[in-house]
Formats: sequence, structure tokens, C-alpha cells
Amino acid sequence: MRITTILLILAATATPVQAAPVVSGETTQLRMEQRKDSEGDPRISTLGAFGTGNGKMARLDLVYMEAGEVVNDPERKGGGNVWGLEISAGYLIPTQITFYLAGGVMLGVAQGEFVSSFYPEVGLLFRVSEGVSITASKKRYLKLYGATEDAVLLGLALSYR
Repeated sequence: MRITTILLILAATATPVQAAPVVSGETTQLRMEQRKDSEGDPRISTLGAFGTGNGKMARLDLVYMEAGEVVNDPERKGGGNVWGLEISAGYLIPTQITFYLAGGVMLGVAQGEFVSSFYPEVGLLFRVSEGVSITASKKRYLKLYGATEDAVLLGLALSYR
């Protein structure tokens, strides 16, 4: 949450001299994000499409969660690596760095069992050049592994039309 707060403050106050244009209009991007495992939390990798248009965004990702120490934590039930699909939609807040607020659902399979979770998400898209953007998102997976999992993911988005 601290990283997201700092980025929000910087985006609101920063006025770069040679700033790249904001993500606006209809844009479709191939997006890759990853969360490194830390303190026993699962490592998360995503690959998918991110689309914007008319002040809204939609995202469809394949997701892989490497359970790490989750399997050994008595407060979290289940465990195991998860292969899944994430779908989310939300609204854009166009500033120099494009912010979005979204909600989504993750459906997957872990150890032969069906796993599902829903989550609120806040993220940003910073356009570096015409075809490249840097992404960051914070998700709060509810009822994943029998507990709430907070995840901050960093990544790269490549535009195509």
C-alpha cells in the first residue's frame, strides 16, 4: 500500500518536461506482470491482454501462482501451485500516469481442485514510448488459500493495434 500511495502522490504532483502521452482512446496491450515471492507469499506471474477505451479498462490474463511457503502455513488451507484465468474490468483515471480502479475474478486449478477468488485492484500504466508502458498493480485476493492475499505486481505492456 505504501508503494501505491507514493506513486499516487508523485503522479499528482509531477509535471515532467518531456512527458510521454497518457494512455487514452482505444488501446490494446500485451501485458506481463510478476510478483516475486517474499515472506512466504506465493510468487505470481501473469500474461494477457489489457484494453482501454471510453474511460474504461478490461483485462484478461493467464495466471500462475507458485505456492511457496503457503503449503506449510497452518492458517492457509489448501495450497499448491495454481494455474488460472483472471478477468477484470474497471475505470481509468487519466493523468500523466494512467491509473485504474477495477474488480476481477480469478478461476483456476490447484492440485486437481477448482480454486476461485475475487479481488479489488488498483493499478497504473506509465507510457514510456509509443509502444511500451510500465505497469504496476495491487490486488487483494479474497479467500485464496483460505485467507486474504495482498499482491503488488510490476510489469511491462507492449501496445499493438
